[in-house]
Amino acid sequence: MGFQNFCLTEVRRQYWPLLGTANARAVVRRCIKCIRACPRFDQPLMSVLPKDRLQCARPFTITSIDFAGPVYVRSGLRRFLAKKSWIAIFLCFSTKAMHLELAEDISSSSFLAVLCCFMARRGKCAKIYSDNGTNFVGTQKELVSMMRKASDQVIKEGIEWHFNPPSAPHFGGLWESAVKSTKHHLRRVMGEHKLTSTELRTLLCQIEACFNSRPITPLSSDPSEMEVLTPVTVSYFC
Repeated sequence: MGFQNFCLTEVRRQYWPLLGTANARAVVRRCIKCIRACPRFDQPLMSVLPKDRLQCARPFTITSIDFAGPVYVRSGLRRFLAKKSWIAIFLCFSTKAMHLELAEDISSSSFLAVLCCFMARRGKCAKIYSDNGTNFVGTQKELVSMMRKASDQVIKEGIEWHFNPPSAPHFGGLWESAVKSTKHHLRRVMGEHKLTSTELRTLLCQIEACFNSRPITPLSSDPSEMEVLTPVTVSYFC
């Protein structure tokens, strides 16, 4: 815009060309020196969506799971005691609907309890996708072994468990974006404050409602257009 406006200003000192803005833009875009100074980067070729992303199925039939945290929860009223908790994030492959659960710890029993709560409210899922252990760091190494043990129990119920390849977090970009969105809202609401477990569960429900109310189709400027499609509306009609 800067070079385009400068070129048009200099021309208008002596002339007033018709369609001056469009002509100035065309001249700047055809300038070889400008093209070499500010080249455009090629966009990488995007692969097709995985087959499970295109399945016409009930919401959360094919889902992914990831953990965010730790989040420090206030457990005392008079005496301040901070306890680590984790947020289990379930994401539907078909509708991109989100389900959040608060996990007290990262033991296998706690994770199985979270999974049971999820399936009791959303229905039994057929496939579960999650990250591989090598992309977890620090304290999340315990989470890796926990999820490996839990997968054995889940397989007995007829649920397929898929792990991403090692050192390939980009394979889980779908649910990593959900983790990012969850942390975005947590930072803006909580800040440096420590919430109780009840307050945190309430906040997670509000974040879940906010995420599931976002439009998943382009918005139209036509006032007669039908109501926008969201994960919530899809879940209600399925």
